[in-house]
Amino acid sequence: MVNSIIKEVTKDDAFFNKDFIEKQKKVRNRNHLIRSTRQLFCQYYKSHQELYEIQQLFNEKLTYHNILNNKSTIKTLHRKNLPRKEINYARLSSELDVCHLLLDKNYFNHLLKVATQIRRYLSSEVPPIDSIVNAGAVPYLVKLINTNYLLQFIHIKSNDTIENNTLQEKPIISLSQLHNLQTEACWALTNIASGSSFHTNLLSDLGAIPLIVELLKSDNSELCDQAVWALGNIVGDSTKLRDYVLALDTIHIMVTYAFKFYKTLGAMERFSWSFCNMFRGKPIVEFDLVKKGYPLLQSLFLQAESFDMLSDCSWALYYMIELTDEIEDEVINKIIKLVTHPSAQICCPNIRSIGTILTGSEGDVERLIKANVLKALKTTLKHDKYVIRRETAWAISNILAEGSNHLKAVLEIGLVDDLIKMIKDPNERGDVKKECLWSISNATRGNREDVIQLSENYNLIDLFYSFLIQEKDLFLKLSLESFRNLLAVYLMEINLVFSKSKKEEAMKLHKTLSDLGFVETLKNIEKQNVENEEVIKERISELLRYVNNLERTILFYNLKFK
Repeated sequence: MVNSIIKEVTKDDAFFNKDFIEKQKKVRNRNHLIRSTRQLFCQYYKSHQELYEIQQLFNEKLTYHNILNNKSTIKTLHRKNLPRKEINYARLSSELDVCHLLLDKNYFNHLLKVATQIRRYLSSEVPPIDSIVNAGAVPYLVKLINTNYLLQFIHIKSNDTIENNTLQEKPIISLSQLHNLQTEACWALTNIASGSSFHTNLLSDLGAIPLIVELLKSDNSELCDQAVWALGNIVGDSTKLRDYVLALDTIHIMVTYAFKFYKTLGAMERFSWSFCNMFRGKPIVEFDLVKKGYPLLQSLFLQAESFDMLSDCSWALYYMIELTDEIEDEVINKIIKLVTHPSAQICCPNIRSIGTILTGSEGDVERLIKANVLKALKTTLKHDKYVIRRETAWAISNILAEGSNHLKAVLEIGLVDDLIKMIKDPNERGDVKKECLWSISNATRGNREDVIQLSENYNLIDLFYSFLIQEKDLFLKLSLESFRNLLAVYLMEINLVFSKSKKEEAMKLHKTLSDLGFVETLKNIEKQNVENEEVIKERISELLRYVNNLERTILFYNLKFK
């Protein structure tokens, strides 16, 4: 009987090896014969993709029970000293293979059990992802989430299919059965995507990502939720996969179809984590790919209360603020509120968002100052985490950028005092000091009278000079830039109106520079750094011209006021 089966299967000699077939005829052990026959129709299936014909061919001839309970095979695996778990993974993968070949109503429930068992293995504390992958289960799991593929071999239960069942040769299952099977398969794939980049890219190579995106359109909330979770793992792996997922119009589908299922806090947190991953990462995503989801992102940020949701939404919003200046007032108010959050994980993205907004127009700066951002920045400037202090100093430097008229407001709240203390603190990190020095340097570009007053009150010439003579190149460009700004303001003030008081100011400035050995220091820097960058050369030449102009101005004053 078995020989006749083999003969029937191997009608197409192009796909089968005749020597291999003859060898199988000599096998006496029934279990070995069943295993060999299974190999034949697996090869036939892979060549022709005709599951239904094979199912009919082996119906009542080769039973599912005999294949899955091949004790001889199990004993052979044990003799090879393979771990029991590895044997189970191989058996489950084999069962997935056979269930696809014998897909009908009698085996559908077992197929669900197999998918569930694999998912349970992958949901353990130490998921055996490599073992499941090596067992060959992943391609079959991907097929299980392919609705169009499954519908080639089954019918979904409806009144029409029940009435015409006599005309239908395909087995009939309910829609809930299909959803349960796909949920388990998608869950297993979700856990595989949580592994290494190799595992995540494997899903992409097998074509799983477009299938998972299609599952977002499902009316089944559990299946949709699982698809959202899977995509969160995938886009979190790399910006390459993130952009690939977004190119499938995923954001629009998530907003249109998936979001309606998320009503409870726990469900909202899961959705937010996956949704926010779509916006994160550098290089930053193209705005056109995510703009349909930006209103929902702002809404989620305003609704967020739990730690995880606040963190996820804050980071996603930070990346979006890099791309657009369209921000609601409520969102800005909450960002400023979260800047003083005790956790750096929430504080950091929000302080960066503020710094990014402050790089915008004068109107953006005014908008944040009216929302009491300076008070929040004064708090974070003393944060325990150096990253927060550095980002805060960067935000303040943006407020005091060229053309800004907010120096008085910064002085009144005491931020300049705090910045100067941090610059002089020997225990402060260099990168934090540099941002603080940038803030003071930007302040010297403001109103002329305010800058002169600032310089006198905080002795900025000595401060800038102390960084100019440091051996580290970290502050060289910045200190030269700071001196250029400050001396330009002084010369403008001195030359604005000719009077004896201005003469005294000019002589005082010249004496201060002479006592420091300012000119000699500049020339030494120029000599020591033969291969100076063009910017440094230009700044040194410019500063030397300023000193010459100052000396000529003093000479003019001496001639005018003898």
